[in-house]
Amino acid sequence: MTFQSYLQTALADELKVAGPYDEKNPKIVLFGNIDKLAFSSTKSLTNGEWIIGLRVTSSNGMSAYVSERYQFESAFEGGSACRRTAEAFLPAVQNIIAKLVRSAEFRSLIGI
Repeated sequence: MTFQSYLQTALADELKVAGPYDEKNPKIVLFGNIDKLAFSSTKSLTNGEWIIGLRVTSSNGMSAYVSERYQFESAFEGGSACRRTAEAFLPAVQNIIAKLVRSAEFRSLIGI
């Protein structure tokens, strides 16, 4: 699964649980563009970070931009650093989706 499809699936799942998602009868369609996706397993000696920038545009013409800088504990050893970087992607995605859903623009994106 690509980074983009992972983020898309995570957002769709969140909207399904929250209620406004109707796959069979979409009134509003959201389009996303990841304009920043970067990571470092060695931002400092034992810290890494994910940086994600996401613009979401609605079929109703509204848009919102959110970004996330998620820091995590990395490691000196390469294999451990890579594993921790991969594991940190999930909470980074959860954080950016939470920022989007809590943003002032989100209600206008989904038309409520």
